[in-house]
Parts: sequence; structure tokens; C-alpha cells
Amino acid sequence: MERADFIRSQRLYTALPTSFETRTDRYPEPMKTQIDIDTYRQLVCLQFDEGNSVLTSGTTGESPTTTPQEEAYLRMGALEEKKNHRNTDIAVISGVGSNDTMHAVEFTEAAVRGKVDGALSVNPYYNKPNQTGLYLHHAAVAEAGKGMPLIIYNIPGRTCSNIEPETLMRLHEKYPNVVGVKECNPAQMTPEVISQYPDTFKVWTGEDGVIVPNMQAGANGAVSVLANADPKGTREIVELCARQEYEKAQAMLDERARFIKLLFDGVRGGNPASIKAFLKRQGFGNGEVRLPVVPATSELENELYEAGKKLGFVG
Repeated sequence: MERADFIRSQRLYTALPTSFETRTDRYPEPMKTQIDIDTYRQLVCLQFDEGNSVLTSGTTGESPTTTPQEEAYLRMGALEEKKNHRNTDIAVISGVGSNDTMHAVEFTEAAVRGKVDGALSVNPYYNKPNQTGLYLHHAAVAEAGKGMPLIIYNIPGRTCSNIEPETLMRLHEKYPNVVGVKECNPAQMTPEVISQYPDTFKVWTGEDGVIVPNMQAGANGAVSVLANADPKGTREIVELCARQEYEKAQAMLDERARFIKLLFDGVRGGNPASIKAFLKRQGFGNGEVRLPVVPATSELENELYEAGKKLGFVG
């Protein structure tokens, strides 16, 4: 199977949080963290055991506050676990996004050297480029990838920019290694839009709460935060949708609605603070995050734990 086909064939990518541990040095208390690679690799294996592919250094992985050296360390850890795992039908993709095109190109070149299966390129944030700027930015990343499969990440709520379907198609036609989009714009998750894309261009929803309607509209699968807490159930939801068993899938998703709402409670936690708090209670890491993200409140942590317990997420 060609690399692009392999990336397109994956229904579920789990957006991994980056595990940190406290260190003692000259930094202020909230910045005294370094990579906890042992916990991180445990989280990778949890996903591989269920057949889920993984995304390193995405938003959930706190890519804005990890260094290129740390991101290379995370890629290496995930790839080593893949090499040693019994399941070979799993992919490791890495975030290469930046609002500086030069930096995004450098991150992509590093991902190529790291031999990951593919990459995720988010729209430039804060500088609000128009469609021409978005096209040229992702084109530069695609060229730097030297054929490495690339998924565009469209999340207007975080970046204040929206890449339109026509721009995505321009990229795909010029650069066949642009294999799809992680889409978080509801207006572009409709059958009318998705049906315009060729079979060689896939759509993954980036919103856990609407996996079922988005796949019913034509999405290929999901890039999920929920799967960190529920790797087996999330995969089952996606596979049910792939078999067009939408009623069963929606029933499962409805059961998880409160937990998902708690995961994305931006007042008391948010992503990735909330999923890290839940994983901490499961014995995976200490819940550490890097500023400007702050830990979830103890109240939210307890609510997540109790909600997860009722759903059978707590071992």
C-alpha cells in the first residue's frame, strides 16, 4: 500500500497529550517540566493495542510550547513503540504547524527526517491570511514534505482563518500528497461540501461530540481527544459509522456526551488540561501542563473521574 493510501485508510487518529514531569532548575515553578517519555509511550501503546493511529505534537500535545528537540523525542518514542508492536496497521503522524511558514517548513523537514508516516499542518494562526496566503503556506509545507502525506487542519475557532474547499482542492490537485483535511468548521462538514471531494481526498472530523453526524455526512473518520480516555469505545463508534450503523453509533456517543462536555469545559479546564487530569487519576502522569495552559480544577477532575467511572473508562 502506498503511503498516501495508508494514511487515507486510517479511520481514527488519537491526538496524544504530551506527558511532562517536574524538574528542578532555575525556571519558575509553572515552567519546571520536561518530557515524561515513559508515560507518553504507555499512552501510545494504549492506542496501538486497540488499533488506533496516533497524532504527536498537535494542539492536544501542546505543540505551541514544546521545542523542536522535544517534538523529535516524542516522534521517536511513538515510532519505536510502533516498530515493536504486534499491530502493523497503525500510523504515526506529527503536527508540523506554525504561523510562520519558514518554521512550518523546518518542522516538516524534521518530520521527514524522523520518518513519520504523515503530518498535520494547521492553518497559520493570529496573522489571518487570505485564501492565497493559506494556499501558499500549505504548498510550501507540502513541497517540504517530499511526498510525505499531509493532512490540512482547519480550525477557525483557534486560528481565526478558514481554508475553503476550493483552496483545499487546489492544493490536492497540485500536491497529491495533500491527502485530506481535519475539519472543524461545521459549515464545511455537510454532504454537499464533502461530496465534492474526490476519493483521494479524505475528511476527518476534529470534534468528538459530532463524530456520528459528521461521518454520516461523508467524513472518513475522526481525530479524537476522547479516544485517550476511551480508545476501544471511540474506535467502535467510528467503525459502526463506517458500516453505516449510525443509530448504534449515536447511542454510544450520546452515552459519552457528558464526559465530552467536561473534556472541553474551557472555564475549569479545557484541552489538554482536562484529558490530562483524567489520565492522572488513571495513573498516567501527573496532569502537568505548560503555561499559558493551566491545570484543570480539582472539581472538574473529580467530575471527569466519576463520569468516566460510570462509563467503564476507569480500570
